[in-house]
Amino acid sequence: MDQDQRPLMVTIQCITYNHEKYIRQCLEGFVMQKTNFRFEAIVHDDASTDGTADIIREYAKQYPDIIKPIFETENQYSKHDGTIGKIIRQNTFGKYVAMCEGDDYWIDPLKLQKQVDFLESHPAYGLVYTDVNFYFQNKDVMKCNYISSGKLKQSHDLEEHLINAGYMAPCTWVYRKDFLPKKSHQYVDGTFPLALDIWAQSKVYFFNETTTVYRHLSESASHSRSLQKGFYFTNGVFQIQKDYIKKYRSLISETTEEKVYLSAYCRLLPAAIALKNGAFVKEALMYFKDKHIPYKMKLISSIYKLAPLPMTLLFRFLYRMKGKDV
Repeated sequence: MDQDQRPLMVTIQCITYNHEKYIRQCLEGFVMQKTNFRFEAIVHDDASTDGTADIIREYAKQYPDIIKPIFETENQYSKHDGTIGKIIRQNTFGKYVAMCEGDDYWIDPLKLQKQVDFLESHPAYGLVYTDVNFYFQNKDVMKCNYISSGKLKQSHDLEEHLINAGYMAPCTWVYRKDFLPKKSHQYVDGTFPLALDIWAQSKVYFFNETTTVYRHLSESASHSRSLQKGFYFTNGVFQIQKDYIKKYRSLISETTEEKVYLSAYCRLLPAAIALKNGAFVKEALMYFKDKHIPYKMKLISSIYKLAPLPMTLLFRFLYRMKGKDV
């Protein structure tokens, strides 16, 4: 059958910026897929300043039915106005959506076929994800089967995923286009709220097979050597949790809500104290007070009021001991 006559089943969303070292491996993972349906990869280059765009052009010329490039002349991510999400949504036409950023890559040529086959035969499921290898770029270390080996917490329902603020390796996903966000929200991460929406409205299935490699870089939006950037991202995830507790109020128990808030405040308070973020400390103390947790409130209040400088130095020291810089 002529490929153009087959139904378009999957749109792969690939966002890339200055990934010259990695993008070829990423694109190879797309074009090696063996399917009985048509799929395409929307490769959005956000005005890269290296050779990323040239490599994308090379693959688009060689595989015009698969690689559909979008080249920006001005960086869109820096605008923080949801432009990239809007562009990607407008160019997503498949029945299902897959995701893979330009520095990650697929290693299973049957990845899409197996996931689509499952979703086609299980209409109650909205998303299928798989196991993943983590490649630590700076250390040149590959850690295999990162989910099934227990290195990542696995969620089994909406509340568990909300509490865990879980990472489900989006580079392994295939999900129904029905769940494609209608608009962009200005969150620090777009995949966490998407996963919560899917958990709230359908079932999620985990394939215990490794299909993908996630490239762990020393600096990214989700992990950084900067204490300030780390706090910004983690607090941004907490904001998503708070918003989604409100959004799915009827599905979220008070116990789950309390676990989310306590975990986030305890995790973020040390950094907030070190960064002298009085507004966040005050917010946490008010929560402890409202929930009648006086021992934590008094302890943190005393530390913050009586010894802000020593605590700042202590937390900065501990942060550096993890091999990170403030």
